Amino acid sequence: MAFYLFLLTVADQNGLSYYSQPSLMKQLNIGTLKFTQARTELIQAKLITYKHPLYQVLSLSPSAKSDPVRQTSSSPVHIKQILKQLNAGGHHD
Repeated sequence: MAFYLFLLTVADQNGLSYYSQPSLMKQLNIGTLKFTQARTELIQAKLITYKHPLYQVLSLSPSAKSDPVRQTSSSPVHIKQILKQLNAGGHHD
């Protein structure tokens, strides 16, 4: 969850973050294994996408495009809305 919230905080208006893996690991104070697991979980939950060297926080709306890294615009999402949807949706495999 800290990884996701960090990306939400540092992302630009398109949801993009240019932080490198070593920088993210240092900021989050986690090792490679936990970092990789967290990234994989966020990707599987469709909360972020990753294509080296970019991370993108995805829109939680059902109308999000299938390849969001290539999107050029997106609307910011309020953290309250994100947490409400995460709480209501539970975990998806």
